Amino acid sequence: MNQLHRFVLCVSMLLAGITLDAHNDGFAEFEFIKNQGQWHNNIAYKVQLPEGNIYLEQGRLKFHLADMSVISQIHVGIFKGNTKHAKIKNHVYNANFIGCNTNCEIVQEDIQDNYYNYYLGNDKTKWSRETPVSHAVRYKSLYNGVDLLIFSKDGGIKYEFHCKDYAASQQIKIEYEGQDDLKLKDGIFTVYTSLGDVSESAPIVFHSSESNQDTVSAKYSLSKNILSYDFKVKEQHKNIPIVIDPDLIFSTYSGSTTTNFGATATYDSEGFLYSGSIIFGTGYPTTIGAFDRIFNGGSGVFGLPGCDVAITKYDTNGRTALFSTYLGGSGDEMPHSIVVNSRDQLYVYGTTGSQNFPTTARSYQDTLTRPNAANARTLEVAVSYHFWF
Repeated sequence: MNQLHRFVLCVSMLLAGITLDAHNDGFAEFEFIKNQGQWHNNIAYKVQLPEGNIYLEQGRLKFHLADMSVISQIHVGIFKGNTKHAKIKNHVYNANFIGCNTNCEIVQEDIQDNYYNYYLGNDKTKWSRETPVSHAVRYKSLYNGVDLLIFSKDGGIKYEFHCKDYAASQQIKIEYEGQDDLKLKDGIFTVYTSLGDVSESAPIVFHSSESNQDTVSAKYSLSKNILSYDFKVKEQHKNIPIVIDPDLIFSTYSGSTTTNFGATATYDSEGFLYSGSIIFGTGYPTTIGAFDRIFNGGSGVFGLPGCDVAITKYDTNGRTALFSTYLGGSGDEMPHSIVVNSRDQLYVYGTTGSQNFPTTARSYQDTLTRPNAANARTLEVAVSYHFWF
């Protein structure tokens, strides 16, 4: 087994304006999978999240959140207790469309070439072959004159109400049930659950005709547990089509397509968020100009495959990755803790088993002192980095 040595990484990030590379294959789009009898008949489509699912049903969206950390702990062998008694916490809440058409047509758009086969148990009526997958679903005439389009974009979930005119848009009201709390603050609508928060950014409303695509000032209105959209249009524009466009923000989603375990997280004085993860392959989203955009490999420790560290900085809403990088050498690395100091410099503490772990010219120690010591985990390597962009 390869030796693991602890390292300390100090990162000073001046990263305003850095965006994710549009050509980065790390962000996989969410898939909308059609129900062809393999699930309960209430479900029209299912979207699998990293920690749960969204079920698209007539008249509502059902959000099922699950705490997958227990599975991660079992996987890496650090679960405390008998795994037979392990319990996964779940939280389900609904977004109900009040007064909508409860028998509208729900259709796939942007259908993909891949499909799924489901063989669930011995009941062949629950089997589904060549189950189609798409990156978007449309509720046709959810309200009279209103379509709801839900789609995947840039590693996130978006939805839009396409309204034939202003009067049609005023029908939209969404009742939430099953959550712990609802809050509207600084234009952001947030659903609080026992397993994390789901937010919707301030809505963007605009006309969608060829002659008029002007943006309209809009905000949310929350009355008890009912959400609606508050905006006005000029009298002469009331018959022009309108699009209402908010974003869903899941606080726990990184956008990685490779197996990864969140190990540690923190924030700085301005509210920017930082995460440190254990990454087991290519596919983690990195940003342009990142320190290391390539998975460096490793031979595996503790029964796990080879792994690197991934460090990501998010904006204050947890919505956009401002900076994201791999960190490691040809051996295995794991982060244990990240801390931000009073100067908003990020320190990452962890272990390394790499002879070629990246070090600087003035580092206290630039090589492993006991490269052949089995199972060694001693405090021997201290590395300081400053990234300037």
